[in-house]
This record gives sequence, C-alpha cells and structure tokens, in this order.
Amino acid sequence: MEQFSRRALSVSALYGLLSILFCLPLFARPFGLGAADWDRQLFYFGEVLKNVVEYGQAPFWSPWH
Repeated sequence: MEQFSRRALSVSALYGLLSILFCLPLFARPFGLGAADWDRQLFYFGEVLKNVVEYGQAPFWSPWH
C-alpha cells in the first residue's frame, strides 16, 4: 500500500511541476490574457445567436455593429 501512495505522490508532484512550468508565462504577465477582447468577441457571438434564434435569419449583416 505504501508503494502505491509513494508512486501516486510522485506522479502527482511531476504533473504539478509540469503544470506550473507550462503556466509560468501566465503568472509572469497576469494582465496579458486578452481580457479586453472578451467583450467584443462575446458580442459577435451574441449577435449571431440573436439573429439565428430570435429572428430565424442567417447573420449576413449586423444592425447592432
């Protein structure tokens, strides 16, 4: 039983270390995630949904943009 827990602990530590190394650029620049772009991109997605679902039309043009 102790062999299994040591192996599980070492594999978990390895994956944790790899995750930290992979995300290190995000931690170095926390405001460089493109947060200001989310509003515009969600607006484009929402206008397509509104045209298709509410009006039943293909979104060939946008009256909101």
